[in-house]
Amino acid sequence: MPSHLTRHVFRRLLSNEPITSRACLYRAPRTTLAFQNVHYRQQRRTIFGFLRKPERKVKLEADLDPGLGKMLELGKMAQLRTRPPPAEDLAKAWVDFFRAKARSKEPLEDIQSSYALWTFTHLQRNPGSGGEPWLDLEDLRVARDALIPAPTTRSDTHAQLAKALHQEILARKAADSSEPTDVVDSDLPPLIATLCNVGETHEARAMVEKVLHDENATSPPRSLWKYLIEGFAREGNEQEVLGTLKLMQRFEIPFTRQLHRIVTVFFAERGDLVQTKYWFNQPYLGREPFPEDVVYPSVLKCALRNNDIEWGQSVIRSIADKNPPKRAWDAFFIWAAGTGKGVEEIDRMMRVMTKANPDDSHLRSKRPDIDTINELVEFAMSRNDPYLAERIILLGQQWDIRPDAKTYILQINYRLSTGDVDGARAAYAKLQAEEVLNNEDIPAINRLVQSMCAARRYSVDDIMAVVQDLNARRTRFEPDTVSALCLLHLERDELHDVIDLLQTHTFHFSMTQRAAIRNVFVNFCLNRANSTGRVWDTYMIFHQIFDETDRSIRTQIMAEFFRRRRPDMAVHVFNHMRQHIRPDTRADISTYVAALQGIAQASAGNGQDADVESLELVHNQMKLDSDIEPNTQLYNALMLAYTACEQPQRALEFWEDIVSSREGPSYNSILIAFWACEKAPFGDRPAKSIWARLRKMEIEITPQLFAAYVGALAGNHLLEEVKAEVGRMEEVVGVGPDAFTLGTVFNATTGYSKQEEVEKWIKESYPSIWEELEKIGVKTSQETGLRRFNIDRPLTP
Repeated sequence: MPSHLTRHVFRRLLSNEPITSRACLYRAPRTTLAFQNVHYRQQRRTIFGFLRKPERKVKLEADLDPGLGKMLELGKMAQLRTRPPPAEDLAKAWVDFFRAKARSKEPLEDIQSSYALWTFTHLQRNPGSGGEPWLDLEDLRVARDALIPAPTTRSDTHAQLAKALHQEILARKAADSSEPTDVVDSDLPPLIATLCNVGETHEARAMVEKVLHDENATSPPRSLWKYLIEGFAREGNEQEVLGTLKLMQRFEIPFTRQLHRIVTVFFAERGDLVQTKYWFNQPYLGREPFPEDVVYPSVLKCALRNNDIEWGQSVIRSIADKNPPKRAWDAFFIWAAGTGKGVEEIDRMMRVMTKANPDDSHLRSKRPDIDTINELVEFAMSRNDPYLAERIILLGQQWDIRPDAKTYILQINYRLSTGDVDGARAAYAKLQAEEVLNNEDIPAINRLVQSMCAARRYSVDDIMAVVQDLNARRTRFEPDTVSALCLLHLERDELHDVIDLLQTHTFHFSMTQRAAIRNVFVNFCLNRANSTGRVWDTYMIFHQIFDETDRSIRTQIMAEFFRRRRPDMAVHVFNHMRQHIRPDTRADISTYVAALQGIAQASAGNGQDADVESLELVHNQMKLDSDIEPNTQLYNALMLAYTACEQPQRALEFWEDIVSSREGPSYNSILIAFWACEKAPFGDRPAKSIWARLRKMEIEITPQLFAAYVGALAGNHLLEEVKAEVGRMEEVVGVGPDAFTLGTVFNATTGYSKQEEVEKWIKESYPSIWEELEKIGVKTSQETGLRRFNIDRPLTP
């Protein structure tokens, strides 16, 4: 019996590499992440230390396309306003990059095209010593052709680079007598193809129209019209598709077989039955009497979607008597499945097809094959009918049709769509024995990895067995796969694997794809279920890889460390923002305010040394930051932070700065100032001064403002004055005292012997309010034995 070894096993054997498992007791040990002194690993030596395998080293270098690193360096130097790399090195890097892209046929993503455009512009502005360009005409054309494959996301820099290259090519051709002078630019088709692929089809059509209106120009190549129709179809712009077809009729451009396919399939997939009928019946230029393969299935599916059975039957009758090719028969089978015919009826139709072609020369071509089965399976998938798909595969086996790689790929996809991960794994195991020429199975395998990670019931060994197959083939993972694997490794503290994944794949993704992966790290950091150590390790990886992350997201992570009572870590995040070279990431006033407010929350009024140290560090950084002009909100944050860190006298100094500033105080400024007065020795004096000024200026006194004032008096043991002020609260504010007002007074006396007197006064004078306060929640601290009310102070800067 033959052995069914997987491709992975064969590759390991041929490469003389061991076949390891993560469950193996003797595999190489993993090291913890030593990333900027996050962890300390104790070094050990044993008598048999020379027998141990070397520890795995983390991949510190990013996997970049050839030449991209030098172009990234140019961008960084420009942001730092320092001397750029030598132009000769940049030119070589630019050429190496585009030659590599031309060989791999991979599209340029937006981040790559932006740096390529930046480098190209720099080289144009800085020619050689004799004024000669750094790039020759052939290099420009290689780069131009490399831009044609459509990027994952629409990129303006893609189109800008294509147009810049085209203009430079035209200028070089005009200056070179050996270059042919064409009436119609022979380099125009690649530019049109690129513009149509990046969503700039309107501009591409304008260029073609300009050529058409030139009396001295000849007709542009027919391929340009295919690019335009495909571009508008890809954008889903029905009006412009029809407008371009009318333009072709006006200039007597022939309607080719390719255009017939593009237009008919476009309207059929949109479910527009009227336009589908019209364009399907249009004659086209070419000898082939039958449309292309995809036209029949698309047209018949459109008829099924619109429930126009009569027209679908007429299409079948119109070609059934013309000895149609096998691809037409395959469409008939799809029609039968769509009209409710069972697998048995489809089997009968297949037998009719073979009997209608008894000649041996046609027998092979008019028999159902694996393409027939695969198209029927795809149709069943479009109907979300996995049961029908399985029965069709069994029908193929009855006809002795052996499944191929595409069959197993389809099987993986429809089983995953129903949540049958085990079934998908079984199909994947069979796929391993098939030959795949153009990596058609990569998307399905990526989906399998994502589903196994999401299921959370498969062992890491099972998941890594699939991942190792992708690694051995040196393929790019999809962003969702990278996200799923990163989350898996983070939860297992396998930080080396996380870094390897990111360094290998993320620099080949678009900015949108990188942002999706980055959000996984952000959500992990903001998840309170994760330990602070894990969150810190995750942030350090995130900080190193996703340097483009803007200020708002970094501020969220900084605030999370403050909420975790780790101001030291939060200040590190703050410093990373402050030292950043990107303007949209560098710390601004809102960042300083968030940091100071976070310090106030983290200190919780305990005056911890670490909190004071963090506060002084942020404050000193603010003094040195020439881009920061303090305003009232920033002064409010400083008052709040210094008061929370048990330095209320220093906080009141900022109140004086607010009062003397042009902007002046806000309501929050007054609330925070009263809180500082409550904490400060002899704070009743500035509190009374502030109160007198408010009354003199006839400022509206809100209940919160009144509560803050009596709280300042209570914090300085002036209980008789507190009682007097509370007694005339209704006269001053318009409403009587409530739970918030008296709760503030009670909290202000926490830790003082006067608190018992305050409690007695509230119980006797305002018994209903005391009952309400007890319902709100009187908490007893286990450390101090002091009772506190669960009432939040309005202390927002």
